[in-house]
This record gives sequence, structure tokens and C-alpha cells, in this order.
Amino acid sequence: MVSRIKQGSMSVPEYEELFLSLPIMKKKGEQYLIKIAIDGLKKEIRDGLKSTEFPTLRSLFHEAADVEDILEKEKQKRRLNSPRRRKKKRRLNRFVDP
Repeated sequence: MVSRIKQGSMSVPEYEELFLSLPIMKKKGEQYLIKIAIDGLKKEIRDGLKSTEFPTLRSLFHEAADVEDILEKEKQKRRLNSPRRRKKKRRLNRFVDP
């Protein structure tokens, strides 16, 4: 069933491509499809959406991709500032003759 379609490890553009290729696209109304698409998004992306109502699937996937980009940038920033990263300085070998 289409309601079981989940983003999983796909990016938003990959999920959009899969979703738009489903046969149900021709059988159901856009607002129904928007609800199904939202339900299939990763929770952190769903939570980052400004609204739960969208005029078109395109607008939903556009905003979801923006949220995904923001989350990825925040994740990279956390990695760069993590204590592990800061401790990885090169140590001089104290046992080498000068």
C-alpha cells in the first residue's frame, strides 16, 4: 500500500522521485497524496516543516528539501565542533633525536 512508502535512507529528492512514480499518483487527489508524502518523510524533516498544509506536492517536497539541507548543515557543524575533532592534533614524537 502507498501509505507504507517511507523515505528511509533516501534523500528528499530521491523520495520525491519514487513517490511521483507510483501508480496511485493518477488515481488520488493531490491533498490526499500530500498527506501520504508527509507521513512518509523522516521524523526530523516532518518536524522541521513550517506547515502541515501545502498547496501542491512540489511545494511540500521543496520545503522538505530545504529542511533536509538545514539539518545536514547543522549536523556537519556539530561534527566540526565535537570534542573528538578538536583533540586530533598531531603529536610530536618525544623520542626522536633533534
